[in-house]
Amino acid sequence: MLAAKASGGGGEGAFELAFRASPAAMAISSLADSSILDVNDAAARLVGCTRAQLIGHRGDALGLWLDPAERVRVGAIFAERGAVHDYATKMRRRDGELLDVVLSVQPVTMFGQRCALTVLNDVTALRAAERTLDEAQAIGKIGSFCFDVRDEHVEFSKEARRILGAPTSGANDADWRQLLDASNLTAVLAARERAIGETGVFEGEYPIVRPSGERRIIFAHGRVEHDANGRPVRLVGVLQDVTEQREARDELRRSQRLFATAFRESPVPKAILSDGGGIEDINDSMAALLGRPARDLLGRTTLDANVWFDLADRDRMHRELAEHGRVARLEVRLCHPDGPRHVIMSVSPIDVGGQTRLLAVVTDVTGQRRAEQLLDASEERCRRIIETTAQGVMTDDGERITFANHRAAELLATTVDALVGRPLRDFLPPEARAQVAAARERRRAGLTDTYDLTLMSATGERVLVEVNASPLRNSAGGFEGTLAMFSDVRLRRQADDARARLAAIVESSRDAITSFSLDGTIQTWNAAAERLYGYPAARAIGMNTAVLVPQERRAAHAVIMAQLQRGELVAIETTCIRQDGTRADIVLTCSPVLDATGAVVAISSIARDISAQRHAQKMEAIGSLAGGIAHDFNNILCVVLSSATLIEDALGEGDPIVEDVRGIREAAERAATLTRQLLAFSRHQVLEPKVVNLDKIVSGMEQMLDRLLGERIELAMSTGRGANVLIDPGQFEQVIMNLVVNARDAMPDGGRLAIETRVVSRDGREYVQVSVSDTGVGMDDDTRQRMFDPFFTTKERGKGTGLGLATVFGIVEQSGGFVRVDSVRGSGTTVAVFIPRTERAEPIGIALAEPAPLDGRGETILVCEDEELVRRLVVKLLRREGYEVLGAANAGEALLLAEQRPDIDLLLTDVVMPIMNGRELAERLRAASPGLRVMFMSGYHEDEALRGMPGVVHLQKPVPRSVLVEKLRELLDS
Repeated sequence: MLAAKASGGGGEGAFELAFRASPAAMAISSLADSSILDVNDAAARLVGCTRAQLIGHRGDALGLWLDPAERVRVGAIFAERGAVHDYATKMRRRDGELLDVVLSVQPVTMFGQRCALTVLNDVTALRAAERTLDEAQAIGKIGSFCFDVRDEHVEFSKEARRILGAPTSGANDADWRQLLDASNLTAVLAARERAIGETGVFEGEYPIVRPSGERRIIFAHGRVEHDANGRPVRLVGVLQDVTEQREARDELRRSQRLFATAFRESPVPKAILSDGGGIEDINDSMAALLGRPARDLLGRTTLDANVWFDLADRDRMHRELAEHGRVARLEVRLCHPDGPRHVIMSVSPIDVGGQTRLLAVVTDVTGQRRAEQLLDASEERCRRIIETTAQGVMTDDGERITFANHRAAELLATTVDALVGRPLRDFLPPEARAQVAAARERRRAGLTDTYDLTLMSATGERVLVEVNASPLRNSAGGFEGTLAMFSDVRLRRQADDARARLAAIVESSRDAITSFSLDGTIQTWNAAAERLYGYPAARAIGMNTAVLVPQERRAAHAVIMAQLQRGELVAIETTCIRQDGTRADIVLTCSPVLDATGAVVAISSIARDISAQRHAQKMEAIGSLAGGIAHDFNNILCVVLSSATLIEDALGEGDPIVEDVRGIREAAERAATLTRQLLAFSRHQVLEPKVVNLDKIVSGMEQMLDRLLGERIELAMSTGRGANVLIDPGQFEQVIMNLVVNARDAMPDGGRLAIETRVVSRDGREYVQVSVSDTGVGMDDDTRQRMFDPFFTTKERGKGTGLGLATVFGIVEQSGGFVRVDSVRGSGTTVAVFIPRTERAEPIGIALAEPAPLDGRGETILVCEDEELVRRLVVKLLRREGYEVLGAANAGEALLLAEQRPDIDLLLTDVVMPIMNGRELAERLRAASPGLRVMFMSGYHEDEALRGMPGVVHLQKPVPRSVLVEKLRELLDS
């Protein structure tokens, strides 16, 4: 039935494969009528039926439940808790054999039907082993206990309960406290706390009073077990009634005062022997041990009395006496009518009436040896379990492998015989040896943990395994080595790694990656989606994608959803609505998610925010337009300024027309200022950066700004600790001026303007922050978003060009900085400018005695300019300054002139020219004359054209005559 249903989906097919192949017994039953819908082969083998005999029937109808009431109790637990975990019960196989099982039941949904998945674990062998252990403990008279540190619950074995005088079942484990008086209880609890918190070992003897009133002495020994994190979890140990042994010890002490009486009454089997082995005396305990009356033994030798089960034991005793003068804990076997008794014999010489005799003291360990035999049988069963497990099992002593099961040998492509005795490092790649050494230290510390490890098989193949390792300790608690259980997890790890990498890629992606159902319900939502749309994942999941779509695009959204449901791929540029109501331009790609049959089951989408890109493209287009206009206009202004300067020089100061010409020149200079603003906005302005202290620049402007603001506005300045930046100081003064003017105009009724400088860290880099704050009208969101746009202004017509803040933005960005704005309507504005800090020192000025004359000294200058009016005026102006000047309309003419006149001292060239630009011309000429000075003169800054060109001067058109002749003289004299 499961196979038929599983054909409908890949996930259920995978479940069926796992269900069939599982070594655990599993069954699926209907919650409606408890009938069995399917079982795997392991379950069929467990109950001794075929699958066909089980499917369609109820477990109680098949007689599988030993007690049908148990099934009712399991059903009640399932109904109350929704699941059943580790329920122990008995079941009957088809052939009548009884099984001890532990079952767990979980609800599952299979193709729309609620079912129960039952997992059965056969613990029959385990229960038998437990019963055997109980028998062994009863024979050895040693009980066990386990104290859970977490919930302080104590469990005692049956033998431990017998030792304590408690019932073998049904008693409260806390009743042990009532067996101790107050002082002994305090001592027990204190010793337990020390063991858990410090020593790790619990040991002591404590007198108790059994419920029957009988007083006993109990010896307790235990050790603390820890979890993988080193936290104590349980105290396990053994209990032994040592009342007789302790009484025997006390008796022995008293025997020093009254030996004969103590010897007779001692519960410890003893005998006094002559040097030749004759039995001179025995106590009742020895007689009981040998199973014969003392009168049958006295006066006879141990050989004649047939005491020895094996005469070799007698010979060993005599050899040890001869060599060492005494016998210490020699294990031998003595005869008893019911069979041999295993005893530990100690023989010491004593003085009896001035004669040397031998005192033989024995301890009956027959029960202990029987318990050990039973334990050996139990260990054999454990060995069989270990050999049949699906996990590899190995032990090592720190250097060599001491045990390995067949699964371990199989994983390492060898045999068990080839593994045992080999150094562990033989199966470790070099990079794993340090990991295993560190793990061994954790074992020595008593820690158990789980980790991944790469092993090297005998064939050289690397095998990735998951290891669960725990320490092995001897009976004294000493570290003996490591027990490691491992399984091959390469395929699972590869799948897990692939899923983890995919999840990490999705979560770390800068694109918003989401998925939603066919009706638009959002199912997954990564971190980038939170940033783009503004909704946290917890809120977004479960919403419909329609909330992200503007109202005017809802119809198009419905069409796109229909395309996706048909399995079509959709890639569009669109607009989304964020949680705060703002909009964002996005590139959206949606893909259908298909199941194994090719049906569309969901939709995945990837969205990228291109709002900044769109804004940047718009600004770049406006900037390119502004830069181009400024370039051409600067050429015109260059002609106007140069012509006005030449006319001024020709007319003289007294001529009445001079004032008119001067007005033309000043108007041209104001126009040049406007073009510089355009160039600053478009980031094409020529900057002359210097290392300056911004505090000094801002402080130096205080008086000028005070006059600019007037009496109705209070100016407050606060400078920092004097950090240096690399910037054009004149242009930065323009930035401050523009910000202050803008702030002043925002406070028509007066107010307060504060300028503050300080050093801040942003994104791991230090900046000097200059903040201009006003108490003016502030800005709304729309104005704040457009404030740096060129030609945008809120002022009346004729009172603003809309280039002031655009100029600020251009200068700051061209200087490597950025601007941040904080403004609320009605609450003022703060504009913060961030300029990268430099560690370079501010240059120290050197006073010059007298400026050198700026006129020419007959040097030859080649002027290359494609604008004829500009070229003609520059040539004329420089000739008046005393230079020999050659004019070229393009790079070709300049190269020809250079061939004819190799004595050219300086090239003055435009940057942007047809066919060959100014840089290419300069490089050609410098190849022939390496010492040639070069000066560029351009309408705007061409970074790419001039980048990496050393030893040149770049002037921005229009160039005032004074600046031109000064820079020429400096370059020629350098």
